[in-house]
Amino acid sequence: MLKTLLVCALAAQEARTWPSAWDTVSPSADQYTAAALPQARRCRRRDRVPPGGSKALRIDCPCRYLVLPDFFADDLVVDAAKIPLPKTELPSENFVKSEYKGRAACSVRDTITPIYQKGKQKEQREVVNRTLDEGLAFVMHIRGRIERYMEFGRKLRPYLEERKKARPDLAGPIGEIVKLLDEMESRYAARREEIKTPEHVARMNEDFRKNVLDYEGPGALDRCKEYAKALVTIGGGQDELSGECRWVLKAIRQKAGLLMVTEPKMAEVAEEIRRRAQEAMRNPAGHEGARH
Repeated sequence: MLKTLLVCALAAQEARTWPSAWDTVSPSADQYTAAALPQARRCRRRDRVPPGGSKALRIDCPCRYLVLPDFFADDLVVDAAKIPLPKTELPSENFVKSEYKGRAACSVRDTITPIYQKGKQKEQREVVNRTLDEGLAFVMHIRGRIERYMEFGRKLRPYLEERKKARPDLAGPIGEIVKLLDEMESRYAARREEIKTPEHVARMNEDFRKNVLDYEGPGALDRCKEYAKALVTIGGGQDELSGECRWVLKAIRQKAGLLMVTEPKMAEVAEEIRRRAQEAMRNPAGHEGARH
């Protein structure tokens, strides 16, 4: 059984409210399990001052599965039965690598608009031209992230349907996962018109190069602003949707992790769901963060 328990940021934060470092029954353990947190909080409320000379608190909570949450929700489920050692140390969080390509739509706007305000579009033609390409690259990158999330759902549904037919007793927990997939589909459908397509943005760029790039006549700035506004609407919608899709996948992974504990018969299916979700969430764009 796993003896070294999960480091929990919440417990650590609460513990710092004590006059000294930690309440204790052991001088060396500084790990916690999520299941043990209520007990840890009760100890804190009961013993406002740590017992004499205490340095740390150790809580043993016999269990098979541990969920290691992450602020990005790329969390881990640890099965103690698969660990051959009597003791092991686990990370407090599992960070994921992020990825960024091109130039965000708002940055495109903020780069080209001042150029047209000053009437320097011919002088800085190369800058404007390059910025258009960078904006398109960013739109394509974020759309790729969105389509990756949607592909996850499209491929997961047949798998879940097959497992439900093979194991009718899993219909209930599988239905909980399907509801979350429906949520992602709903959010995608709601923004489909707003986000257009990368091909649409490519045509916008072609039109800009034809009618705005070298134009110095009346209304040049207005044409530039019109393009920028349309691009920001598309880019902003994509940013929001990619964040929403990632939020749903986080919820799916977390739900699958909980089902491994509450519905042991679902463990094999839940493990496969989490594996697929983790693969889909790798290398997120920075725009997929909590603010979206």
